Amino acid sequence: MGQTVSAIIKAVDNQEEKKKEAQDALNALVTVANDKQIIHYQSVVSNATDAKLLPIHHVVTKMQRINCGVSKDPSGLKKNISDAVKNFVKGEIVDGLAAIASEALDVLMGNVAANSSELSNYTITVGKLGGIGRIDFYMYYYKYTSNALTSVAEDCLVTSLVISSVDIRDLDENDVRVIVQNNYSGKLEGETDEASNARLEKIVNLIVDAVKKSKGIST
Repeated sequence: MGQTVSAIIKAVDNQEEKKKEAQDALNALVTVANDKQIIHYQSVVSNATDAKLLPIHHVVTKMQRINCGVSKDPSGLKKNISDAVKNFVKGEIVDGLAAIASEALDVLMGNVAANSSELSNYTITVGKLGGIGRIDFYMYYYKYTSNALTSVAEDCLVTSLVISSVDIRDLDENDVRVIVQNNYSGKLEGETDEASNARLEKIVNLIVDAVKKSKGIST
């Protein structure tokens, strides 16, 4: 999905003035992104037991990625998201998360105001060992307008992820179905309605089975 910030800077090694301008602009974006990542993380932690959200038990890890030139290569987003979460979720759910990210990027690029747009949400997952998790994601998209900058990096996307374990005491099958339907409804490229519905049902079954196993309920 596009290029990393360091790759963008290297690409203008022989254009000193452009390099300096790109370096300054990208460094400023990194600073903004880091501030927004902190705010996002604090929001996740402070709302850990919010009754309106799926409650979390412990934060497991957090990560942030910044990639430039995303509008030129939006298809690369799937691999980027897959690489980031593949160690935390079962393979069947990775495609669902990629679909969420692709849909989010479409929304971000279609709603730019004052050069930027942002979006945050969360969803439920199940790991390779059957653990129920919650992934909170925050995406910040910035589109450059300066001619000097657009020739180097047309746009940049900051993706911040917070991965947590879930408090499942009050979680039931209906909750899982509503969350999956709401958050995994984005389609993969070329996917039919029938295939999408089958994929959603498979995700529901994976999570429901994992919840029952964690609660000691026979399936």
